Amino acid sequence: MNVTILINVKNGPSEWFRIFLIVIFIIILIVGLIGNSFVVLSIITNHIEIRCSSTNLLLVNMSCADLIILIFNIFDVVQFSFDHFWPTAWYLGLSFCKIVRFAQVFGCYVSVQTLLIISIERYISIIYPIKISRINYRKRLCLIFILIWSCGSIMALPNLYLLELHPFYNRPQHFICGLSDHWTDSHLIIFYKYAELILFFFLPALIQVSLLLILIILHQNSYLLTNTRIKNSIVLSYVDRRNLLF
Repeated sequence: MNVTILINVKNGPSEWFRIFLIVIFIIILIVGLIGNSFVVLSIITNHIEIRCSSTNLLLVNMSCADLIILIFNIFDVVQFSFDHFWPTAWYLGLSFCKIVRFAQVFGCYVSVQTLLIISIERYISIIYPIKISRINYRKRLCLIFILIWSCGSIMALPNLYLLELHPFYNRPQHFICGLSDHWTDSHLIIFYKYAELILFFFLPALIQVSLLLILIILHQNSYLLTNTRIKNSIVLSYVDRRNLLF
């Protein structure tokens, strides 16, 4: 059954708080756009050895993903700035509703996956520095980038199909961009959201925390081993001196 969802519009936050949020959003957009653009330009215009290092390539990849998020967030910030009600109405039509949401989700997925790969790459570099120097990492990075962007686009594709415009209850001429009422109670949506949560939040967080804990434990063990060796050397030198004296 197709049941139209009517969103009740409430007065938005106070004018001062709304202006404060707009200023914060604009600052984040400007700093993010300039910062990520600077990262990309500084690396791709640098020396070829610096430009082609695995870490720098990963940073460029993450900056590109962040730029996608920031650019498509401009549409939300502009609409929030001109609409005094809450939730903010969507003025750009159904096509832009789907495209903007797809791009935002896609950029988030690519950014999260790239951050995970950076963590794994740094872990391998610290634990196995000699082994990683022998690996042709650039070819592997190309494959990794293809997988990251492909996985991100596939997982974000449902946004092109699942979203629609819902009319407001007391502003029927205005709409909000949200989940289609055909899918609000669907088991597929529940499965998709759980998969999204696990693949792009819990699993990356678990892996990164695990790698951090391993590094901390190894560092503590190496510190204890170093201290033990120092103490043993001090004791041995003291014993040798006593033997020389007596």
